[in-house]
Amino acid sequence: MASINWVKYHVGDHTVEIYNLDQAHYFRHSAKGVDSEITFEVQDDKFHIMKSVDPDAYTAILAYIRSVTGHELE
Repeated sequence: MASINWVKYHVGDHTVEIYNLDQAHYFRHSAKGVDSEITFEVQDDKFHIMKSVDPDAYTAILAYIRSVTGHELE
């Protein structure tokens, strides 16, 4: 079973990215309805997770942020 700190993001039909959120030190949430986006930073690289592209990954990251920081971003 996968740990909550790992999230799989489906970028396209044939592309999947997996992120270890424990390595992130910055989170930003832009609430725009279906176009909402979470940005996080790992080792000076920023990654963008769009709700419209992969709603499951987007929701998983919000749950991770809530469980680790106690903050709601949505």
